[in-house]
Amino acid sequence: MKFIEKVDKNKYQSFLKKCEYKNFLQSYEWGSFCEVGKGKKPYYFGVENDKGDLIASVMMIKTNLLFGYSYMYAPRGFILDYSNKELIKFFSDELKSYFKKHKILYMVINPAIMYQELDNNANIIENGKNNYELYNYLLSIGYKHKGFNKNYESMEPRYTFVIPFENKSFDEVYNGFNKSMRQNIKRAEDLGVEVIKGSINDIEIFYNLISKTGSRDDFHPYSKEYYENFYKIFNKEGKAEVFISYIYPKKILKGIELLKEQNKNKPKSLEKLQVMEDKYKDIKEDKIPVNAHIIVLDNGLATALYAGNDTEYKDTYSNYLTYYTKIKYAYDNKCKEMDLFGVTGDPNTKYKNLAGIFEFKKQFGGNLIEYIGDFELIANPFLKKIFTFLLKIYHFIRRG
Repeated sequence: MKFIEKVDKNKYQSFLKKCEYKNFLQSYEWGSFCEVGKGKKPYYFGVENDKGDLIASVMMIKTNLLFGYSYMYAPRGFILDYSNKELIKFFSDELKSYFKKHKILYMVINPAIMYQELDNNANIIENGKNNYELYNYLLSIGYKHKGFNKNYESMEPRYTFVIPFENKSFDEVYNGFNKSMRQNIKRAEDLGVEVIKGSINDIEIFYNLISKTGSRDDFHPYSKEYYENFYKIFNKEGKAEVFISYIYPKKILKGIELLKEQNKNKPKSLEKLQVMEDKYKDIKEDKIPVNAHIIVLDNGLATALYAGNDTEYKDTYSNYLTYYTKIKYAYDNKCKEMDLFGVTGDPNTKYKNLAGIFEFKKQFGGNLIEYIGDFELIANPFLKKIFTFLLKIYHFIRRG
């Protein structure tokens, strides 16, 4: 086997297409975006066999520390056959040697590998599949596991719902949705909600909506330029789309009349519809953007990456129709699955609205995946301890 310090772009991309454990976070485009959008340089390492064929790869992002030192991060890396322990050991040792020569203190990886099989309530399935052996092997060759966190403490979400498409008609996928989810999609259609596939010109709308979501849910979105750069790089290769949902107050009022007729013998429903009618008849705008979602489509895998919503208009169920539209788009574009990109591992958590997000994404009928988590491999233990100590002092001073 031969360690490759810089894998050719075409060779790297061709290898990813045929690998099982691929992810858009290991794509060449994500590396390019990190350089443009985050100012961090990507590195593309690999291993070739005796025939010169690539048998392992990883895209790593370099983060600079003090005094010329740095560390590497491989989001959802490595990309290789994880049953080949000899290959894992060789790649790890070669990377460690490379790091020592280039003042890189350590690396963090979080493979796109399931840790253990769960049901959709986050309970471990008895006698289900697991990768305990891989976990223990990585520890045995010097990796340190960063912990089995339940929320978003790791570099990437450890839990997610994935909707499988392979060998299914879209009707089968749709019928896997929770009944109330399907009803809400129908309500949005009845109220005249429209979802369009947008363009770079719609990123400003997206940014305004994700900023509202950030203010409401207590997180800070990236800058508008961040999302523009992301969209440009991925959309250029046909790997990213933005979906915008619009409501039309006049159409909503017509839809309310229809719903009133359908619910004429349900006083509580009629009362709610009347409140809604009073709200929308006073709105002057003809058209209002209320949801904006960005998805990634890479090597047959779709990911629901970013989303912004205006909950002022959640009574139109527009977000449900937006999810439906992007899921169907991924299916129609021959993706094998849709990753809803991140949930808590504790459905009963009281932290923020994580339990609500879990329940919402669960309604799409996907499978709950628990990833194996973050592993750290240290190239220079002594200096790593010093930098960790200095970092604690820095944070202590900042807090003071």
